[in-house]
Amino acid sequence: MNSQIRHRNYSRHAGTSTSPTQPQRKRAEETSSNESTCSYWVRSSLRQLKFLRSVPAVDPDAARIVEFAIGWAPFGGADCAELIVEFGVDRRRFLEMLDEALQPRRADRDEAAWLKRTLLAALMSAWRAGTKTLDGTGSTPSARRHHLIEG
Repeated sequence: MNSQIRHRNYSRHAGTSTSPTQPQRKRAEETSSNESTCSYWVRSSLRQLKFLRSVPAVDPDAARIVEFAIGWAPFGGADCAELIVEFGVDRRRFLEMLDEALQPRRADRDEAAWLKRTLLAALMSAWRAGTKTLDGTGSTPSARRHHLIEG
């Protein structure tokens, strides 16, 4: 009996419990890991932007757009209300502005041009992942069509 109690206490502290709460702990650890990855990505992207500004391959106005996009990327991008308040544009126009801000220029060094293309691809991917439709469902038209055909 005493060894069972010790084993249970050890398991609880070691994170190897077989209790019903184990899946909850695992989800919390996965969430923490995901948040850590997002946090690292944001910091890394902001350092890349700082480099692009120092070269200078990005002007201050463009840097403001890119910085905003980086900050919102882990959330799939900002919603329309936030974009209207910050920039006075809708999501489509903001993505166009982001594309313009990170387009390589002839004067850019090779490293800066590569960094702009890489950062733009990552941001576009992150922002499009959270694209909402006009009806606010969050599903893409093709996903709704598939659901209607299957269901």
